[in-house]
Parts: sequence; C-alpha cells; structure tokens
Amino acid sequence: MNLRRSGWNWWAFLFGPFWYLTNRMFVKGFWLLILTILSCLLAMPFVWVYCGTRGNRDRYMFELDRASLIDINNIQGDKKSWRQSGSF
Repeated sequence: MNLRRSGWNWWAFLFGPFWYLTNRMFVKGFWLLILTILSCLLAMPFVWVYCGTRGNRDRYMFELDRASLIDINNIQGDKKSWRQSGSF
C-alpha cells in the first residue's frame, strides 16, 4: 500500500470524522465527531479542515503503528516456537 505522509487529503476533508471511521481510526474519528456535535456544529468547518490537512499523516501513522504491532506479535510467536523446539 502506497501511503502519503503529508499533504492535503480531499476525501478526509469532504467526509471529516466519517473518513477516519471508515479507515479504522475509530478513536480519533469518534472524538472529532463528538467535538463537532458538542459544539453544536460550530466547530464543523475547523474539524473538516483539520481532517483534510492531517488525514494523510494520521493514516500513515496508524498503518505504521499497526505494522509494528503485527511485527511484535510475529516475534513473540517465533519465540514460542523456538522454545517448543528446544532451540531457545
């Protein structure tokens, strides 16, 4: 997957917090949605611009964290198999 680390994201700008939710960034998406609702939609333009400017970076960081978590799980799985085989 080719992810951009910076720059404007039109999809994130157009859909705001819903873009975060559809890209599995649930915590940030819910917080942005709650902020928008609690401000009686006054913060909506600011939240949508924030999503457009930070969407690519947030998605990149999310995928990077997810990939490192998968690598850690693989390492732990390898240690278990080494112990079972007597190599570790």
